[in-house]
Order: sequence, then structure tokens, then C-alpha cells
Amino acid sequence: MTAVAWSTADLVELTSAAAAAAASSDWDQAVSIYTHLQARFPAEPQGWLGGARALRAKGASAEADALLAVALTHIPGNVAVLQAQAASAHAGQHWPLAASGWRLVLDVAPQLADAHEKLLQSLRAMNRLDEAQAALQAFGSHHPQDPRYWRESGHVALAKGELEDALVAFKEANRLKPNDVTIILDILTILSRQRRLDEMNAVIDTALVQFPGNVPVLIYQGFTAIRQRAFERAATLWQSLYEIRPHDTQVLAGYAETLAALKDEARMLPILDQLLARQPDNSAAAILYARHDMRHNRAGAAVARLSQAVARRPNDKNLAATLADAKLLALATAPEAVPEPGPPVAPEPDAPLLTHFESLGSGCEFGLLQRQFGAEPLGLLRWATINPAGLASLLEQRFAGIEDAEQNDIRPSGHSYELINHRYGMGMQTFISTETEAAETLLPKLCKRQRFLARKLSEDLTAGQRIMVYKAASGITEAEILRLWRSVRMYGETALLVVVLAGPDLAAGELKVIEAGLMTGAVGQFSNKDIAVGDWTSVCSEALSLWRRHNDYKTAYEAADSWR
Repeated sequence: MTAVAWSTADLVELTSAAAAAAASSDWDQAVSIYTHLQARFPAEPQGWLGGARALRAKGASAEADALLAVALTHIPGNVAVLQAQAASAHAGQHWPLAASGWRLVLDVAPQLADAHEKLLQSLRAMNRLDEAQAALQAFGSHHPQDPRYWRESGHVALAKGELEDALVAFKEANRLKPNDVTIILDILTILSRQRRLDEMNAVIDTALVQFPGNVPVLIYQGFTAIRQRAFERAATLWQSLYEIRPHDTQVLAGYAETLAALKDEARMLPILDQLLARQPDNSAAAILYARHDMRHNRAGAAVARLSQAVARRPNDKNLAATLADAKLLALATAPEAVPEPGPPVAPEPDAPLLTHFESLGSGCEFGLLQRQFGAEPLGLLRWATINPAGLASLLEQRFAGIEDAEQNDIRPSGHSYELINHRYGMGMQTFISTETEAAETLLPKLCKRQRFLARKLSEDLTAGQRIMVYKAASGITEAEILRLWRSVRMYGETALLVVVLAGPDLAAGELKVIEAGLMTGAVGQFSNKDIAVGDWTSVCSEALSLWRRHNDYKTAYEAADSWR
């Protein structure tokens, strides 16, 4: 039997018929015609690619992918089919398959800029940044003046935390492609993270001349106005955006935050309700609602709302910080909302560094540092100032009088109250607004809170699961350190880290061991605003490592001793 010979005219006729069926969305007919094309012209990619597109349009994605795999048995290494395979995995966010697919494309056609770009996107999605860096070099060797190369360079640098390098790359991409607003948004992202607000405003003003009324740029303008505390201007901007995009969650969040800052709760609450209706797990809305509850003496409701939000987003530092503040307030105003703590539990070995520490004062710096790293312990002295003698006395007397009303006083400090304990010379930020409650009715509640927090600190000291940290803000003598050490060791085998300012005997970031469990560390400066993060983390990391080694040695020694 003689095989039928198909001509170029037949190929054109079938391709045209299939395209007409696809244009009219007759996908069954399109699939049928493309199947004929595949059978009659198996070496032509049109039949396979068109068939895969038609199957995908019918919702048969798995069949489309299988068809492309068959196509490669007939036309191995065909770039168009390889691209279609990789694009399918990319669209489905199957990143390992997508990365492999784009690499196959580049093996055949290393000059394809789109494949380089998509490979980098896949690698970034998997956080395979070392591979992405190598892929960038290959991209740049072929297309050093392609704005997509520079934009991907910026995104890789951003993923690595190299903000200045990212900004340089995005600016070069913008120079090469000035009419792409998405690159301008990349630049604004970096400037926003660096809090370079004046530069942001300059970029925004230029962008709005080039792209008048662009909503994403206007949203950045609104958030920049919030950061500059230009709340009246911000409210006008958000109101305009709200009229254009009443269902945009970013617009709703920015508008609600601005109205909260203006204390315009009558307008804020309906906006928050709209935001939560569209995005029930929006963390910004949960925080704003919780702060509203806290202002109106409903700390229990704030704790409940935030606990649910933290359960959904356990790595959200802002949620965790607001929950910690709500619990502290609830201990005074709604103690039933905060469950009694169980026995102290040691943090997991791989838990964030600063969760392994607890502050004994003096001042808020270490508590603020912990907040930067998402550690939110509920501690008596986390937000307290106390000198070495007062702290030693507090511990030696096992917190006697900490809850006595005659030993405590409350006074305004800015917009919130400060609690003063005269017996131990301790001052503590309460984070309770002076508008929330009168001082005379709040004082007894704060005294009860002190009792709760003192009991918890006593249990933590006894358990010895965390290293206790004391910041010697006003200096400390060797005798005072040893007295503090003895008072801490009254409770159990707990480690103590005393942090001092760097000097001739101890450089910034260095640690000195006085005896097992007693350490001093140095930082370059003390500040609540410009914290020497590197010095603090270096000292804490070394202290934790030494304390763990000591405990491991002690455990091994005791185990060996039990066999003697």
C-alpha cells in the first residue's frame, strides 16, 4: 500500500482551519484538527503547540503537558516545544520543573533573553540564590544591555538583602527602559525599605508626570505621607484613591491607618470592616482593630483577635509585637484574657537567637532589640529601668513589696503612664495611654500585674532555661556584678550576661567569661533608637554558645559520674 504524500498546501489548509476554530473558541474542533496535523505532519511544531494550547483552553492541562512530551519524541530539542513545556510549569508555579525546563531551552538556544529571565524567576522563587547568581552571569554575558537582566540583578540582590546593589541595578534597568512603571515601583520598594522618604517623593513626583494617575505609584505616595506623619495630606490622598479603587486592600489598609493616626474612628471602623470582609486574615487590619480595642479598655478582645491572627501568621513580627503589648495591658485591665503561664519551657535549639534570653533591665533597649527579631517574652523587667543595687535587692528579697500600692506610684510620661516602685527604685513603661483610664483606678490593677510578672520571672530564674541579661546603662563595678550574680543564683543554675559599654578592657562585640555562667559583653553604644545590633547579636551568640557547651559538658560529666 502506498503512503499518502501530504503537501505544503495541506499543511497551510489544516493550520488555517485549526486557527479559525480556536478564534471562535470551538476548542473541540480545534483539538480535532490539530490531532490531524500531528498525525500528518509530525515534524511540524504547529500541530503539537496548537493542540496543547487548545487542550489547555478546555481545562485539560495534564493532557496538554503529555502532548508536549510526545512532541519531543518526534522533534527532539525543538525550542518552541521546550519553551511551551517550561512556560506551562512556570505558569503553574512548579518551580523545580520550570527551572529544569528553562535550562533545557537555554541548552538549545542560549541567546533567548526570555528564557534567562524566566530561569532566574524560578530560582528566586525557590530561594536558590547561589544558582541565581550563576544564571545572572550567563544572562549578562549574552544581554548586558537588556533591562530584564538588570531588573533580575536587582531582584536577586534584594532577595540577598543587598539593598544598595539592588537599587543600583533597578536604576540601570530604568535608564534602559524608562517607560516601564514596574521598574519605578521596584526602585520605590528599595527606597521604602531604606526609609529614604525624600528620595521617594522625588521619584514619585517624576513618575506621576510620566504616568499620571498611576494607582500603584499613588499608593506609595500615600504610605510615604504616613511615614512622614503628614496625616492630613495622607487622608486626602487615600480618600481620592478610595473613590477610584474602593475594593483595593492596599488602599483600604492605608486609609484605615491614616484615619487611626487622626483618631477619626467613626470613619476608620467602616473602612476596617470593608478590609476584613475582603481579606479576613489581613494583619494590618487586625493590628488596627486591636489598638482600637486597647484604646477603649478592651484589651481582652484585642488579645483574642491578635491570638487568632498570630496563629494564622506566626512569623509576622508586627502581629507578635502588638499581641505582646495587648497581653501586657490585659494583665492590668482584663487578666482573664491572659492564661496562666505553664512551667517555663526551653526554646527550641534552632529558635531565633534572642528568644534564648530574658531582660533584667535596665531600660528598653534589649526589649526593642528582641522585637526587631520577633522575640516577644512577657517579662517583668523587659521595659524597666533599675540600677544594679535595686535589681540585686529585688532578687534577694524575692520581689517583696513589688505589688504593694504604697510602694508604687503612677505618673504620666508623654502620652502613657509610667509605674514607679520606690522600694527598688524601678521605673517601668506601662504602654497604657493616659486617655484610657484615670491613674487612681489604674494603679491597683498595675500592682496585680506586677505580682503576676514577678511570679513568672521567679519561675524563669528557677528553671534556668534562658540567659538573663542586664544592661549596665550607667556603669557597674565588679562588686556589683558579683552581687547580682549571687542574687540570680539564689533561684537556680541560671546564666547571667552583663552588658557594658566597650572600653580598653573589652571591645565592642566581645565577651568575657568571669566564671561558668557569668559573662560580660560589650557594645559600642547604648541607644533605644540606634541600637548596635551587630554588637548585641555577636555578644549574645557567643554567650549562648558558651553556655550550651558548659551545659553539654556538665551533662556528660554527670552521666559518666553515675557509672562510677
